[in-house]
This record gives sequence, C-alpha cells and structure tokens, in this order.
Amino acid sequence: MANAGSGKTWKLTERVVRLLLLGVPPERIVCITYTKAAASEMRERVLRRLRDLLLADEQKCKADIEKLTGAPATSEQLTLARSLFAAVLDSPSGGLQLTTIHGFCQSILRRFPLEAGITPHFTVLEDAAADDVVSRAKHAVLRAISTEDWLGGAFEIIGSRGGEHRFESLAADIIKSRRLWKKIWHMQSAESLRGHIYALHDVAPKLTHEALAQGVCESISAADEAVIRAHLPELLVHKTKTYREFGEKLAAWLSLDAASRLRELDMFVDAFLTQKGEPRARLLNDKEHPAGTPLRAAVERVAEQVLRYASRVAALACAEESFATAILARSLLEQYEAAKAATHALDYDDLIERTLALCSKPETIGWVM
Repeated sequence: MANAGSGKTWKLTERVVRLLLLGVPPERIVCITYTKAAASEMRERVLRRLRDLLLADEQKCKADIEKLTGAPATSEQLTLARSLFAAVLDSPSGGLQLTTIHGFCQSILRRFPLEAGITPHFTVLEDAAADDVVSRAKHAVLRAISTEDWLGGAFEIIGSRGGEHRFESLAADIIKSRRLWKKIWHMQSAESLRGHIYALHDVAPKLTHEALAQGVCESISAADEAVIRAHLPELLVHKTKTYREFGEKLAAWLSLDAASRLRELDMFVDAFLTQKGEPRARLLNDKEHPAGTPLRAAVERVAEQVLRYASRVAALACAEESFATAILARSLLEQYEAAKAATHALDYDDLIERTLALCSKPETIGWVM
C-alpha cells in the first residue's frame, strides 16, 4: 500500500521491463492494476521505456540495462533490449497483460468459455447495461409480490417503515452486496433464516408487537397504579411544568379502559422515555421524593417496565426489517440472475467468481494454466 504520487506505477514499470530484459516472454507477464486508466498508463510507460532502449546509443542502453538488472550488461542483453519494443507489439498471444482484475478474468474466460460453463459470446455488463438489468429485475420483483411466498409481507414492512424511496435504496445496496447475500442464503430456507435472524436479536419467532404491548400494560401492578393515582392531584398542580406534563400524561392514560390503553400506549411510553427511546432524566426530584418514598419507588418500577418494553419492541422491529430485507434480497437477486442469463451477460463479480471456479477445477487447471 502506498499513497498517490509515491511511485507505484514507476516501480511496476521498472519491474516489468526488468523481467523482459531477463528473458521472460511478454505473454508470460501479468500486471494487474485497479482501474482501466491505470492499466492504460502502465502500458504506455512500459512501451515508452522499451522505445527509449531501442533508440538509445550503446552506452546509454548499457547503463539503463545495468540499472534495471543490477548486473553488468551482456551483448545478448543489448541485442534483446533493442528487440523488446517490437516483441511486445507483435506478441502472438496478446503481449503483456497490463490490465485490471476484471479485464484479466475476462481474457481467461474468453479463452476457456466451455470449461467455465458459459456461452462463448458472453457480454460484460458496463454501467448503462447494468442499470438496465437491475431495472428489469426490480420490475420483476414488484410483479411477483402477490405470488411469491413471504415477499408481500416483506414489502409491507419495508414500505410502512421506510417510505416510498426505501425500496430503491435497498435494491441498490443489495446489488452492491450481492456476494454477501448469496452467502447468507446459502443452504437456507426462509423459515431457517428467519429463525437465525430472530435468535440473533433474542426474539422469539412468534412474538408480536401486540403481545409486547399487552405485556407491558399488564406488568403495571395494581399497587403501583394506586400509588400513582393517589399522587396525581399533587403532580397536576405542581409549580414545575415538567411535573405537570408528566402528571397529565399519566392521568390521561390511567383514565382509559384496557382496550384504549393498548391503543394509546405510545402516550404512556412518552411520559417515561425521550423520542430517542432513552429514559427521561429526573422524573421526580430527590428533594420532594427521595429514593424509597412510595411515589418514587412506584414510578421507578413502571419506568423500568416501560424501558424493557421499548427495548423489546426495537429488537422485534429490527428482526422483522432484517428478515424483510433478506426476503427482498433473495427475490431481487433471483430476478437479477435471470435477467443476466437472458442476455448471456456477466457482471464484474461473475468474472471473478467464474475465473476462480475455473482455476479450481482439477480436471481443467492444467489445461488453463
């Protein structure tokens, strides 16, 4: 690793020319760079260096060879140096491989398509074509909502919690992370993956938001409710605004019947937690309600139940959204692969994966290499 301008390209250029001077055939040298622009610049520099060796006088050529190889130049190397420019240009198998990793993989697959299990006339998805394939895959997913298991529920969760643009942003992220999603779904059914995701969030697969809400309402003991009710007149006329607001929320919620309490639970939770889901600081001050006094103890017990409820709601929501995203990823990538297959296209990840698979086959590795 080195910073821009530190001489990486120069160093690689010198190394390639040195290998050529030592007699390595051009077609046996592979130099892989990160971008097409860098590969083009590398090739230009190598050719310029070889051209300089061709045109230099004998003393200059000899000095350059000795600098590159670290040894005295021989007459054979002088002759070789003069011929390298033409040798690189005229190499029958394409000459130097100065390319990107994707370009290198593409050249291998072009030579051995049948061994790699792909059509000989495959195309590589560039930006515009890739966008078109992704667009067709997204439209296919939308058409499958009513027919594909799990997909309708996944879209309901994603749409209700993320807004109208959530699908587009998720789809883009899924395509970028497709290799990771393939690993996640490897040897998994929807049921098994759902179980794993919910377990990671410490949530039972059958747990519902309704059950959590019912649970927190029932967790407030009659004794604590009675203590709070007894102190409501004091809270509602307190000189401090935060006390009065706290009392108003408690009074409004406690006045409801059981069914209404479930519907208005957010109002009750808001009395104890901030919008970020954090406990409100100092619901009761130490001077008026020291630790251990009835109201302070009752409020603290209720606040603890509310905080536990909010934590469980967040965990369940995260599990639901994670699974919904996984379902969307499975469907989208299936449609994406189908769209690519229909046009005999490979994306950049395919180039690497197919080449790795080809070079890992015992029956073909000797032939390919």
